[in-house]
Amino acid sequence: MLYITVFFWQLITKITKERSFIIEFDKNIVNLLPVGTVVEPNDTLFTIVNEISDYQNLDKKTVSLLQTLNNVSPKAKYKGVIERYEVKYNGDIEDMSPTLKAICSKLDKEIEQNTKDTQYPIKNNRVSSEYRVEGKNLQLDTLELKVYITIDLTSGVGDKLIFGSQLKTIIGDVFNDKYYTDKGEEVQAFFAFRGIYNRIVLSPILMGTTKLLLDKFNEIAVKEYFG
Repeated sequence: MLYITVFFWQLITKITKERSFIIEFDKNIVNLLPVGTVVEPNDTLFTIVNEISDYQNLDKKTVSLLQTLNNVSPKAKYKGVIERYEVKYNGDIEDMSPTLKAICSKLDKEIEQNTKDTQYPIKNNRVSSEYRVEGKNLQLDTLELKVYITIDLTSGVGDKLIFGSQLKTIIGDVFNDKYYTDKGEEVQAFFAFRGIYNRIVLSPILMGTTKLLLDKFNEIAVKEYFG
């Protein structure tokens, strides 16, 4: 397999990771990060605490203290952006704690709004005990909260690429430095010229020379047209 040297800052794929949490109706969620928040792997997504009657008046210092106690404070585990939240609950929304009720009501409205003009509109996120999470039935008066975090997945050594729509290859090394031709054009990647001939495929050469000619033609045409 032929190896190449590639500059990876333009070879990024966005993928979304999912985190799932089972929460009982009598628990409260404190300090839930809003959608669009940029998170690091060790950032706390939210804190699950026992029922608090006056949770609305908790200040940041109290929330911080709660997060240091024996409560559940799950971490993001990924570096990325919180894309959205999703919830599935088994039971009556009126039986939830104030914070869970607020979250579920908001997400119910969102899913109803997003599906009202579709073939299968959904009124809310309520499910039965037949709904399963990691192979287990969701118990009555519990819910599943899903957090979707979108991350940037960069190409690296060992990843596969295709050059000229035909030449399959593997990234052999990655450089952070920038390289330029004698004419000052930035080099995006290095590919062995001998490898093209060994595979009896000349399309990369034709594509490369054609692109240079078209770029030059565009430059001349713009200069002639605009003076």
